[in-house]
Amino acid sequence: MITVYLDSQDYSTLTDKKRLTPELVVVRDRLLAYSRSGLVKFVFSSVVVCEAVPLTPNSIPLAAQKADFLSDLCGKNALVSFDKLLSKEMAVLLGKAVTPVNAIDPEGNWFPEIGIPDRGSDIWQHIEFLLNEDLKQTGMTRQQRRATSRKFVKNGHPRPEFQALLDRQDGKEISAAFVAQYPMRPEHANLMSQYILGRASETQFMDALIGSLRDPRWMMRWFASNYSLASPISEIVRKPGRELGEQIRTLVKLSLDYANKLVALNPTGHNPLGRHGKLTKQWADFQDRQILNITRTLSNEWFHTEITDVNIDDVNASCRGLVTVLRSLYSSAWENIGGSRKEEPSESQFVDALHALYAPYVDVFRADRFMSPHIERQVTRKDGTTVVAKLQQLPEAIEKRVSENHCQT
Repeated sequence: MITVYLDSQDYSTLTDKKRLTPELVVVRDRLLAYSRSGLVKFVFSSVVVCEAVPLTPNSIPLAAQKADFLSDLCGKNALVSFDKLLSKEMAVLLGKAVTPVNAIDPEGNWFPEIGIPDRGSDIWQHIEFLLNEDLKQTGMTRQQRRATSRKFVKNGHPRPEFQALLDRQDGKEISAAFVAQYPMRPEHANLMSQYILGRASETQFMDALIGSLRDPRWMMRWFASNYSLASPISEIVRKPGRELGEQIRTLVKLSLDYANKLVALNPTGHNPLGRHGKLTKQWADFQDRQILNITRTLSNEWFHTEITDVNIDDVNASCRGLVTVLRSLYSSAWENIGGSRKEEPSESQFVDALHALYAPYVDVFRADRFMSPHIERQVTRKDGTTVVAKLQQLPEAIEKRVSENHCQT
C-alpha cells in the first residue's frame, strides 16, 4: 500500500462548487476510488485541519464540506502533530529510539499531547457563577450571596457541602458549558462533566476528549455556532507563518543589500549571486548553521541533552522532516535573492513549507506549485517521495506508484 498526502488547498478545490470543474470531478472521484480500493492510504495532518477551520460565518459551509471529503478520503489515517514528529526525529538523532520514525497515527490523533485538567480548575468557577445566578433569584443582596457562596467554595475548590450539592446534580449545566466552549459531541461533554463531578475516571475523560478531536466532521459543524473560536486553531500555523514571513523578508533584504555592496566593491568580479558566487556559498553555509542551531535548541529543550558531536550529515539523515522544512523554506527564499521572483516572501510560504515536514514519510506528496520544486529537491533522491505540483496530475502519479509497488511485491 502506498501513502498519499494532499495539500490543504486541494480539499477546497475538490469541494468548492465554484471551482469544481468536470475535470476536477473526475480527479476527486478517482481519488475516492483509490481510497476504497485498499491500495492507497490517504493521510492528513494538523496543518490541513488548522487551515480548514472557518474564520467567517460565510466559510462555514465550505469548511464542513472539506471535512466531509477529508473524512471520506482519509478516514482516521492522520499524521502525528509536528511537535510529536520532531520529537521522534530528535530521539533517533540522539540515539534514544531504536526504531525508525513512524509518522502515521491510524487512530486519527492529529493533535499534540493533551493533559488531564485539574478537577478544581476553571470549571469550579463556572459552577460558582451558576450558584450565584440561582441565589439572585432568592432576592438576596450581593453581600448575602457572597457569604452563602463562601459556604460552598473555598480557594477555588468545593467544600463538602458543595460536593453534596453537586452529587444531586445531573451534570447538564456543566455539559452545556463544555459544548459551548470546546468542539465536542454532547455525549462526550456529558462524560467529561461526570469526570468533573467525580463520577468518571481519567481514562474515560481522555477517551471523550480525544474522541471529539478525532472527528473533523464534528469540529467543522461545531464552528457553525462558534466560528469565532476557530481562530485559535487557525493561529497554530498562521501565527508562525506571519512571524517567520517577516524574518524571511528581513533576511532577503539584508542579503540583497549585501550582494549590492559586493558588486559595488568589485564591479568586474564574479556575480556574488551566481552559481559559484560568494553570497551563494555563504547562503548554503548559513542553512547548515541554522539547521544545527535549531537542532541543538530542540535537544536542550525537549531532552535536556547538550549536543556536542553531531554534524550536519547526522541531522540530514535522522531529522528528515525538520531538514526538509527548513531547506525548502530557505530554497524558496533564495528565489527572491538569486532567482527571478520579485515579490516579497509571503507568510503563506512558511505554512506551505510546514506541510513539507511530512514529505519524507509518504510516497506521493501534493505541494503548492511554487513550493513543489523546492520540496522535491529535498526528498526525491533521499526518501523516494514523488512530489506532485498540479492536482490534475495526482491520479497518474498515484497510478504509477501503485504499479511500481505491485511490481516490487
